[in-house]
Amino acid sequence: MNRLAQSAPRTMLYDISDKLHSTDWGRMAVFYARFALGTAFLSAVASRFGLWERTVDLKHFAGFLDYAGEVLSFMPNTAVPYFAWAATGCETTLGILLILGLWQRWVALASAILLAMFGSAMAISFGLKSPMDYSVFSASAGALLLARYAFRQKNRVEPTERRAISMTPPLKFLALVTALCIVVLGATKLPAQMQNDDELLRARESVWRAWFAGDTKTLAELVPTETIVMSGGEKEWKHQPDVLRSSAEFHSKGGRLLRLEFSRTEVQHFGDVAVIWSSYFLETEVEGKRSSGASRVTEIFVRQHGRWTNPGWHTDEEE
Repeated sequence: MNRLAQSAPRTMLYDISDKLHSTDWGRMAVFYARFALGTAFLSAVASRFGLWERTVDLKHFAGFLDYAGEVLSFMPNTAVPYFAWAATGCETTLGILLILGLWQRWVALASAILLAMFGSAMAISFGLKSPMDYSVFSASAGALLLARYAFRQKNRVEPTERRAISMTPPLKFLALVTALCIVVLGATKLPAQMQNDDELLRARESVWRAWFAGDTKTLAELVPTETIVMSGGEKEWKHQPDVLRSSAEFHSKGGRLLRLEFSRTEVQHFGDVAVIWSSYFLETEVEGKRSSGASRVTEIFVRQHGRWTNPGWHTDEEE
């Protein structure tokens, strides 16, 4: 009886060992890697549109555009929205394909390349610590190992199967990815430009309201030191110190903005420079006295370090 009692645990351990050895850990690891990479891509995309907060809007994507501008600091600012939308399209496509397990070799390889590009851009703009902290290169290496495993599995097929596979070369996959990128870029060109204009007009609105509110800190950030201002009815040109001083004086007199409307606005883009042509109406109150006026203004904005600045404008004399 004692011998049977002693042999029972051994038998159980042997059974567990046999089950562990018979388990296909390779397939489980591949599924785990595919699912982890795929959901990571889709989770990042969901965050850009506020899905994790149970909302769907472009306000979250505007924040992503600002971050993308910082990551792509070495690229022209006007190209940032296109890269941001293209990356979002690629991450969505690769995430879905990884989870479904379609074209595993080439999808995993494309994922590794995309992640390596992300990590390289972060390293250039922020230093090597940033992509290392976020494990970007680790994820890229995992995707590369996943691609390697898929390639090795394909090389083990029977000769007849191999000949059949040779009839469908990877060029078809590359052609599909190329076509998809073209479609994504074409479809996102207009939304990217609209998003860019929305951000630009928000910056314009911030400059005006910061001046009337006496918010010289915000003005100093949006109106650079090289600013030149020409106002209708005034002979002298103004620069940043004059703008900050006049704003503080208006606020110290109890001045406040009651109404600001832009009845017509047109925008011209020239690379990282935008010119805004507007007709406006405003109503203010100073020392208890209200006044209103309407005129036209031409404003110059320059996109630097992922944000718009306002280095100059010209206003007609108010009517």
